[in-house]
Amino acid sequence: MQRLRRLKQLGTSHLVYPGAVHNRFSHSLGSMHVAGVFAEYTYSRLGLNSPEVNRLKQIARLIGLLHDLGHGPFSHTFEDHVLVNYEVNHEVLGSKIIKEHPEISKCFDNYIEKEIGISAEIMAKLIEAVSLETWPLTSSIGSGVSEKSLYYIIKGAYSADIVDYLLRDSYFTGANYGFGLDWERLAFHSKPVKDKIVLEYKAKDVLDHLLIAR
Repeated sequence: MQRLRRLKQLGTSHLVYPGAVHNRFSHSLGSMHVAGVFAEYTYSRLGLNSPEVNRLKQIARLIGLLHDLGHGPFSHTFEDHVLVNYEVNHEVLGSKIIKEHPEISKCFDNYIEKEIGISAEIMAKLIEAVSLETWPLTSSIGSGVSEKSLYYIIKGAYSADIVDYLLRDSYFTGANYGFGLDWERLAFHSKPVKDKIVLEYKAKDVLDHLLIAR
């Protein structure tokens, strides 16, 4: 994880935008925070008991923290020009690290799996998932809602990853596109329905802002 401190979030963009020296580590921490807020707002609306909401929140936070673990030098530049030759991406490499790094596996075996029921094998699949169909968490959490809905907090149209990088990249580059994004309003007006998370119409303007900014 500490290796991400040495990987610039925007690769070589600092050569054009001198302020763009932020790294994957800070983005991962930000994604973890945003994912936790989204999960807490979203699943509290179901009237679930506090331990269950907290478990879902911790799963979301953990995925947010580890989602970029497999990035290499120059981030997406490395992925687009080197990893593509091996038909892998940073999610695949991150999944491999989680499964095969002895200290990470030990952490999952001794702590995380006991606390929230997520093994290193399951986390690897969560990181690597590219669609709802490949999402490994499928259990019901009540009110007709499935754990599959977590997919949208991490990899949906307004995911924690997207929210954090829009805010962070615009701040460090000086671009205006991400400033003022009211992401907490997105979280507050999101609700789980079956295996999805939907946004109430009253937050449509915030979603428009995010999509235009992307």
